Amino acid sequence: MAIQIGGVFLGDISEEHCSLFHAVDRFRELITYVDTLWDPTFDDLTDEGVFQTIDDACYAGECSGRSALYRKFDFLTNTGEQFDDVKTFIACTPQGRVRVWYQRRDDQKGTATCQVSHFREAAEAFVRWFDEQLAIRGD
Repeated sequence: MAIQIGGVFLGDISEEHCSLFHAVDRFRELITYVDTLWDPTFDDLTDEGVFQTIDDACYAGECSGRSALYRKFDFLTNTGEQFDDVKTFIACTPQGRVRVWYQRRDDQKGTATCQVSHFREAAEAFVRWFDEQLAIRGD
């Protein structure tokens, strides 16, 4: 599995031994509230600043309440082998743009963006396809 957001590819489509269950769960969850996923502390930060704020709270060992506050911005990190090479965070700007901040294993960082409606349509289609596959298999 891999995803494409605004020309940026994340994930390893060639990974044969990956589960989609966790990624589907994350997309299913995001469909319901992605457009509300913003924090005012991001307003004056650069993309690097937003990434670092979330990363520090969720992964840098901070044991304060900040982890609970920022955990909702974690995207596909640790959701399957296909995303082992990338850490991702997601939010939706007040202007209706989904932003995905990422850092690859080689420390390459970047930001991908798309309209919230496009994100929601793609996420809904993916979840629907996955559910149809389970129904076909009888799971």
